[in-house]
Amino acid sequence: MKNTLHLGSITHVVNAANNTLLHEYSYDAWGRMRNTANWNNYSPGSEPVLFVAGRGFTGHEHLPWFNLINMNGRLYDPLTAQFLSPDNYVQLPDFTQNFNRYSYCLNNPLVYTDPEGEWIFTILAAIFCPALLPVAIGTDIGWMTGGMKSMEQGKGFWYGAWRGGVVGAVGGGLSMIGGAGMSFAANLGLGTAEGAVTGGLDAALWGNDVGKGMLWGAAGGALLTTATSENMKNLFKGEGFYTNENVFNNMMERGMGKQEILNYFGFKADYVAERTVDGLGTVGGKAYYGSTNPVTGNIKIGDLAFSSYDNLKGTYTKELFTHFRVTSGKELALYPDWQSLGDFGKNIKYFPEEALGFRNAFYNMGLYPGSSINYLSLANSYWFQSYYSSLMRDKAWYNFIFRIPRRW
Repeated sequence: MKNTLHLGSITHVVNAANNTLLHEYSYDAWGRMRNTANWNNYSPGSEPVLFVAGRGFTGHEHLPWFNLINMNGRLYDPLTAQFLSPDNYVQLPDFTQNFNRYSYCLNNPLVYTDPEGEWIFTILAAIFCPALLPVAIGTDIGWMTGGMKSMEQGKGFWYGAWRGGVVGAVGGGLSMIGGAGMSFAANLGLGTAEGAVTGGLDAALWGNDVGKGMLWGAAGGALLTTATSENMKNLFKGEGFYTNENVFNNMMERGMGKQEILNYFGFKADYVAERTVDGLGTVGGKAYYGSTNPVTGNIKIGDLAFSSYDNLKGTYTKELFTHFRVTSGKELALYPDWQSLGDFGKNIKYFPEEALGFRNAFYNMGLYPGSSINYLSLANSYWFQSYYSSLMRDKAWYNFIFRIPRRW
């Protein structure tokens, strides 16, 4: 049996005795089976029989009589590229794709897989420590693929499962580091080193040549880093092989409209030159960072946010948190006695909500480490003014951990 390198789909079944090909399968990006000769999708009901216990796309069990794929936690329909039931968890509240809870792998099937959605490490991380989700996902994918690999070699499932789990956990942890706020050269070096570490570790655990494992891992890490870099995305969008910060600075220097800049980076917000309150008017006509309408959830971004790319992204992340709370129907946090305080009460009405938004922005600081906005201080300030208590203590290790550049 042979898997695709990245997604783990079963594509070949080979006779180990004479190395002859017994079966060959192919799938499109969303899991539909297709003809291996011309890549035309099979019509429902005409797909070939899968040899390995009915498993195919990303190693999961196909249910051809229903035209579905059993991904254990949920059933998936490759024709519509949707699950039949919603995801129980929203792992990335600052990423719009994650709020379509029926979608498959953040609508990015060439990069991600859904190992189950309910596996023990992933669900524990989602409940107790969302920051460790990449580690948990890597562990879950690793122990499953490691177990399958050992079974191919005629060994027990758990012989390879624990090895794959260790490598997956290390790889998942290392994959978080780097990305935002770093040059392409720095990210390339980091990705290459991460690949070498996981490749060497994998080889050592399986008794293979560690040097070769590190070499192949380094090559894979370098290739993946390049392919998934923001530089590559900007190149395909016509702005050259530059980081988002470089592209932003170039746009500002040539006088591109600020609404165009928001649209380019995928920030679903409206640029406004004046400060507005709930869309009902202006206050002093002053420039500001951003605001979210507590009724409609519409986001507005002002001039101060455009002082740097990191400040722009940080502002958008903060406002996006409130946007999702509004649009998902959650009751917004309000100052308890605002109605009894007249005009002053109106001014502090949403201070607890502001504190929550700035705290969320601070927790995501690694996505924009160069921001000059003190999100932690603002969160504590709003929280203190609302409830006369500190949201969290301003410790040095907080600032260190949450400022580490990361990929998501």
